[in-house]
Amino acid sequence: MAPIRIGIIGLSSSAVTSWASTAHLPYLLSVRGRANYSIVALCNSSLESAKKAIETYGLDSEKTKPYEDPVALAADPDIDMVVCCTRVDTHYALIRPSVEAGKAVYVEWPLTHDVQLSRELASLAAEKGVPTMVGLQGRLAPVVLKMKELVEEGGMGKVLSSEVRAYGGTIDRETVASGLSYFADRKIGGNIFMIGFAHNHLSEMPGHNGLPATEDIRIMKMRLAVEKGISDNPDDESAQIDAVAEAQGYFRGSGETVDIVNSYISGTIDVQETVRRLAEPIEYSYVTADGGRLFVSEERSARFQRPYHEPDKAVELCGPEEDLDELQKRVTDPEAPSTELQLWNLYYTILYAARKTPWRDEDAQQKLVDLVAALKARPDPDYPANITVPVMNHWIYDHRRLWSDGTMLGPSARESWNDQPRYNDVWHLPEVHAWANINAFVARLTAQDIHNFKLYGTGAIIDAVDAGEVLELNPHSYPPALSKDGRAEAVFEVAALWIRIAGESIYEYLRTEAKKDENQEWNRWQKRFEEEAVWAQYNPRVTALAREGAETMTRISGHPQK
Repeated sequence: MAPIRIGIIGLSSSAVTSWASTAHLPYLLSVRGRANYSIVALCNSSLESAKKAIETYGLDSEKTKPYEDPVALAADPDIDMVVCCTRVDTHYALIRPSVEAGKAVYVEWPLTHDVQLSRELASLAAEKGVPTMVGLQGRLAPVVLKMKELVEEGGMGKVLSSEVRAYGGTIDRETVASGLSYFADRKIGGNIFMIGFAHNHLSEMPGHNGLPATEDIRIMKMRLAVEKGISDNPDDESAQIDAVAEAQGYFRGSGETVDIVNSYISGTIDVQETVRRLAEPIEYSYVTADGGRLFVSEERSARFQRPYHEPDKAVELCGPEEDLDELQKRVTDPEAPSTELQLWNLYYTILYAARKTPWRDEDAQQKLVDLVAALKARPDPDYPANITVPVMNHWIYDHRRLWSDGTMLGPSARESWNDQPRYNDVWHLPEVHAWANINAFVARLTAQDIHNFKLYGTGAIIDAVDAGEVLELNPHSYPPALSKDGRAEAVFEVAALWIRIAGESIYEYLRTEAKKDENQEWNRWQKRFEEEAVWAQYNPRVTALAREGAETMTRISGHPQK
């Protein structure tokens, strides 16, 4: 079969963009391309420009005719197909003459800059019976074809959802190049999204229709697991919280530590025995530097740090360089558990137990508070024998107070605070209750001067006073389990617990440590609670909580807000 004779509109040698020369010409000039197509005409904005492009791109000047008029191009009987590669707002005027002349046409996407003009061209092409194509060639890219093959063959399993992201298309990373300023002009009809993104992805959307947003498959699986766990345990909130924790990956401890803490909670062992069982394995690892492994690992880390300092400073900060072979001889128990990991596990276990202990059960919560207090009261163990400077700098040894500082309690709580309602905009009642429980627990630790979590309390109060922002959901998220009133109740409940349990500690913190002028922050919170008690914009429970919070804050500060 003879090659198809084509005329190209828009093969410029001077334009800011060069879509025709980069997306079309390489194939057309290849051996395979020449076997199927022959470039016989070129139409640019001027005859001179067309001739210049023929020369620049090495086209055969004997058989490639230059044009400046699309009507004249359309009338050329030696052209079988016209390819339009110009800016979108010029497509209609440039391609209509060829459609009228009954020629096959290939137009780059988008067809035109106007829906009505696009429909007019489509109707005219149907009337003339000419073959047409809109260029969405991303669908034929090798990687796309291979992915489609894998999906169709089932090699990737059943595809339940997909997500597409795109970037680039502006030449410059920071701004739109001046030559592409029309991208910011709506009437042009061409922009980064419509051109670059659609070239690669529009052909995969059935009917070229925008598809409705769907719930992310990972979030959906998590949500369904939570809902099943809740429905399977209708009368057991502890089991429901476990189901939420399992599905969402809460930090909650594991192994024998969990068994020991549960035995303490049930009353099987007393607090002294509980502390002994929990502390002894950790202290063994601590005084042996994790069976000696830390001597080696911390020296290796120090060797990366010393070169960044002057010699004297390096010795001061990291100690003199140690012989690794000699340090290796001090590894007496390669299987000894890590002190740090055991501490994480210990406090994750206690914090998760608090999450499952109803805040209204003051005795049960106090029992956990007493456990933390007993751990902090335990005598701190000595450093490992012959401790090296790098080991001494390790954050577990930095202050030499394993128990009295509550080492790792704060970081464990910080990680546990990631496990709260509002994750993915879904609020389930068991996790809301669990969130109130753990807040009440750390508020008790704060109020009893066992550990300082005052900043957590201020954060909880701010969540309530600025609840408008906290309660707004992503419009594309799955409908939450709680109404907006229910979410407001959850937020105000936690704030009220902090004010009730540890309000005086927070007030003193703001007055002294935080150095707020005239308790400005406290006054703002108090006023906001008083306003909410009057406005009653949520349900009656929220109104009652706001009133309680305002009254407690007034009692603590000694004066109401006006």
